[in-house]
Amino acid sequence: MVSRLSTRFLNICIASICKAKHLKRAEIVIIDGTILGVLPDVVPYDTLVNAYSRFVSFEAAYSVLDRMKEACINPDVFTCNSLIAGAMRHCLLSKSTFNTMLKGLCKIGFVENALMLFRNLKRHGFVPSLVTSNILINRLCKARRLKTAR
Repeated sequence: MVSRLSTRFLNICIASICKAKHLKRAEIVIIDGTILGVLPDVVPYDTLVNAYSRFVSFEAAYSVLDRMKEACINPDVFTCNSLIAGAMRHCLLSKSTFNTMLKGLCKIGFVENALMLFRNLKRHGFVPSLVTSNILINRLCKARRLKTAR
């Protein structure tokens, strides 16, 4: 029980330090915690991935994965989402990747989220291809949202 509370405390500290944009200091806290016997779980690494992708670079965020592997911690859905968001933020994704994301969102029933992503991409200069438009039009029609599909 004490170790769980200590891990939670470590997670909260790292989140606060990352919020203040002191990312190297957050990494030192993880190392110090490990030395003291407080083993981090996936949460502080997710926090670091997110912070590095927001405040530094995608490459720096991706490098946290190596440290996760060294610590025998597997990435989770939050890790992947932070990396995808970072890649989008730094314009590192191709049209094919966007199409796959839109299609996947639509396929699992998140048509509104796909539409929001599409609009956000257009606002940031993304020029949709015919394939991208067809994906959205097809799924909007299947969702009986004909006015939106136009």
